[in-house]
Amino acid sequence: LIGDETAIGYFGYAYYQENLATLTAAPVQNDAGNMVAPDATTVRDGSYNPLSRPLFMNLLIDAASLENTLPFMAYGLFTEMGQDKVGEVGYVSLNDNQEAQMFLSRYAYLKGMTAGGNSDIFDDAFCSGAQSISIAGSSTVLPLAEAWAEAYTEICGDTTITVESGGSSSGAGRVCANSAKGSQVDIGDMSRDWKATETQDGVDANGQVECAVGDTSITVTQLVVAVDGLSVVTKKGGAADMCIQQMGGLTVAQLRWIFSAETAAELTTAGLDMSSVTPNGDNDDSTHKWSELNANCPDAEIVLAYPDAASGTYEYFFESILDEASQGFRAGTQSSDDNVLVNTLNGDDTAIGYFGFAYYAENQATLSAAGVANDHVYGMGDTTETAVIPDAGTVRDGSYAPLSRPLFMNVNNDVWDEVSAFLTWAYSGDGTAEISEVGYVPLDDATWQEMWRRISAEGDFS
Repeated sequence: LIGDETAIGYFGYAYYQENLATLTAAPVQNDAGNMVAPDATTVRDGSYNPLSRPLFMNLLIDAASLENTLPFMAYGLFTEMGQDKVGEVGYVSLNDNQEAQMFLSRYAYLKGMTAGGNSDIFDDAFCSGAQSISIAGSSTVLPLAEAWAEAYTEICGDTTITVESGGSSSGAGRVCANSAKGSQVDIGDMSRDWKATETQDGVDANGQVECAVGDTSITVTQLVVAVDGLSVVTKKGGAADMCIQQMGGLTVAQLRWIFSAETAAELTTAGLDMSSVTPNGDNDDSTHKWSELNANCPDAEIVLAYPDAASGTYEYFFESILDEASQGFRAGTQSSDDNVLVNTLNGDDTAIGYFGFAYYAENQATLSAAGVANDHVYGMGDTTETAVIPDAGTVRDGSYAPLSRPLFMNVNNDVWDEVSAFLTWAYSGDGTAEISEVGYVPLDDATWQEMWRRISAEGDFS
C-alpha cells in the first residue's frame, strides 16, 4: 500500500493504528446510510458496521484447565492493566455492557465449574440480605420464573420469592397495581407485548412503560428474559401426527383454517386460497376434518386444545395466525393451565393444540411438534415455503416464523432495591443455564447487553 498510491487494501484495526502516519482509513457506509471511519468509538459502539467485529478466545471446558485459564482471562478482561494492553496493541476494549456479559454470563458461570465454585461471586453480600419478591403472570413464563426462584433462593436463603401464574393480562395488571387482576406484585410476567390500553404511551426505547390502568404513577421496566417458539402439537404417533407428517407440515393458512371460526367464504375474502388450503374440502363450514387437508388423512373431526383468552399465548396466536379475525377461534378445550392442554392432546389422537416451547420440550415423549411453513395464502401442496420445526436454533434465529417470540418480565421501578440482585443473577451464566433447562432459548448477545443496560439503570435513564 505504501509503495503504490493507487492501491487499496484492508486488515485489522490494530495494524491500521500502527501505521497511522502513512495510511488513511476510508469511511464506509453503514446500515443507517452514514459514512463512518474506524476509531475507538465507532468500532466499540458498532456504528462502524459491517466491519466492526468481535475477537474471541475459546476456553476448554475442563475443571482442571479452567483453574489455570480463568485467572488469565480475568486479568485480561476485568483489570485496568489488562484492558490497557488491548489499547496498546491497537484494538478496542469492550463497552460496559459487553464486559458485564463476559463477567456474569461467561466468567462467573465457568468459575462455577471449578473446585472453588463461584460462591465468592454470588455470596451473602451479593444477596443483599432478607428480601421478599413477588412475581405473577404468564403461564408460559411460569416455568422459568419458578426455576429462577428456586435456584436463586438456594444461593440467597434469606430471600423469599413467590411465583404465581394467571396469564399475561394478569401480569400486566398486577405489576401496575390493578386490583381487578389481583394483588400487586413486583414483577409481572408476559408472553406478549403491552397493549395500547395498558400503557399511557407504549414501550419506549429504554423499555419504560407507564401504567394506564391501576396505579398510573407506576413506571415499569420491560425485560426480555428468553425466546419462545410457540409449538403446534399433536399426540405422538396419533392420527393427527401421521396426517401432518404425510403433508410435510402445515402452513399458516392451514393453521388459520383449523383454528378459526371463519367460514370458507370469509377466509377467501381474507386472501386465503381455499382450494389449496383444503384441497379435499367438503363445503361444510360446520365441520373441520383432517381429510379436508389431504385425502389420505382420516375422515375425523379436528379437535382443538388451546390456551384461554387471558393468556398471552392465546393472543399471540390470535394475532399471528388468525390475523385477529373478528370471528375468533372455533370451540375447543381452553385452559390457562398448559398441563390441561397436554392431557387433552394425549387423550385424543385427532386433537391439535399449541402452547409454549417449554411445555412441548417437557412432553416430547408423548407429543410431536408440527413443522410450520410461513405461508398465509396456500396449503402445503402449493407453498414455496419450507415447513420449519421449532428447536433452539430455529427459534433463536427467527426461521421458525411467525411463531417465535420474546418472553418478558416487567419490573416495577419502585422495587429495584429488592429485585436487582435477583435479576443480576438471572442474567448470569447460571441463570441462562436455567433457561435452557426449562426448554426456552437464551438471548443473543445484543439482546442480553441491552437488557443489562436496563437492569443497570434501574429505571433511571435521566
